[in-house]
Amino acid sequence: MAEAYGYKSIDVCLHEFTCKFQFTFASTDIPHPILGADFLKRFNLLVDQFVGRLTSEASALLNLTRPG
Repeated sequence: MAEAYGYKSIDVCLHEFTCKFQFTFASTDIPHPILGADFLKRFNLLVDQFVGRLTSEASALLNLTRPG
């Protein structure tokens, strides 16, 4: 586990969604940003690996129940 040097609250804007996600991130020596499972769980987001995008739990459930 990487050592955390501090924490910062950031508004995250993802182009798939119209809202901002405010989250507190740890500052570490990792050279690139990571959205971890804690972020996904907090905002009920799901990783759709088939199409390579994030989706909300609510929209995923709607897609499952729509007649196709």
